[in-house]
Amino acid sequence: MRRDSEEGKDSVLILVNNDVERPQTVALDAGALQDPGKLKFDLTGQALPKVTLLKGGLPEFKLAAGGCHCLSAFANAQGLAGEEYRAARAQAAWALTALGQLLPIEQIPGVRLA
Repeated sequence: MRRDSEEGKDSVLILVNNDVERPQTVALDAGALQDPGKLKFDLTGQALPKVTLLKGGLPEFKLAAGGCHCLSAFANAQGLAGEEYRAARAQAAWALTALGQLLPIEQIPGVRLA
């Protein structure tokens, strides 16, 4: 699973082997990754999984039995994070709650809340 921040500054790739008895491999298509070579950090604190490049340059990850990895190009968030992030989300929640007091939910426009 790939997750990208709203502002596009942060992206992680989450890999999970739900087979707790055997290691497994997973090959990803080019659309799942921008550049697999940039994934230099496992945010769970583990060693990076072994990566093999298949024909066509597609990466194949080898995951230990029950293994879980959260891969990123950076060790720390590059965009909004920590207390700033929580404060921004709290303000957005307050704004939507206030708007919900004035309008039925069907009439609240879709908005990007930064």
